[in-house]
Amino acid sequence: MSKYNIVLVEHEEDFFWCLYEKNTEQVINFFIFKDDAEKEKDFFEKGGAFNGFTPAFILNECNLTKTKVQINKNFEELL
Repeated sequence: MSKYNIVLVEHEEDFFWCLYEKNTEQVINFFIFKDDAEKEKDFFEKGGAFNGFTPAFILNECNLTKTKVQINKNFEELL
């Protein structure tokens, strides 16, 4: 039984091949060429990396939002 899927994904009018881990429901990597995705899938299927149970903290993205602070406006409010 396979622990990984390769799925074609569209993002902003571009297409990518996504290597997806079934057990953890996480995306492992994106590829432009399907052959590259299949090579990596084969590596993982043979026990490479975490053998189908990749810890979530390794793959989760950290989304940081930056906000602009109006320093001059903050000083005006103090005065």
